[in-house]
Amino acid sequence: MRNLIFTLLTAFLILGSTAAANAQEWTKLAPNGIGFEVMMPGTPKLTTETKDSAEGPLTTNLYILSTEEALFLVGYVDYSPTFKFNVRSEINANRDNFLKGFQGSKLLAEKEISLTGSPGLEFTADLPNGRLVTSRIYIVGRRPYQLIAVTTKGADQTATLKFLDSFKAKKA
Repeated sequence: MRNLIFTLLTAFLILGSTAAANAQEWTKLAPNGIGFEVMMPGTPKLTTETKDSAEGPLTTNLYILSTEEALFLVGYVDYSPTFKFNVRSEINANRDNFLKGFQGSKLLAEKEISLTGSPGLEFTADLPNGRLVTSRIYIVGRRPYQLIAVTTKGADQTATLKFLDSFKAKKA
């Protein structure tokens, strides 16, 4: 998930894409049979990528929505059933690899969080070009989720919090 997130976010940030949600009408994204839901200010685009790894195949799914004010992303990975990972290491690796992907990024804050008993991490970082990212990473069952909101530094964070706080997930 880490490399695909970086690639897609870089493209959106560089190109300044605005597949705008003009009226900012919030809708619930709840993909059938996946086990999560989140509110977004419009309909996101789904990108899916399956890769082979030393631990077996893994499939990354990213839902991305870019508006004039912000970029919202929710992604998850389905690993091979035989792949064993350390939950805390997986959470930290997602954070670290995300930040490494943006040269000049600076971690501003982080805190451990949870979602209905599932462990997580929230972090905020400065990105190049005057952007601010707030991300939450959760491991729910065997599935890592990452939520990302990117705004301009100093922008109102109401939409970011609405997006992040609306996330719910069940063990798959």
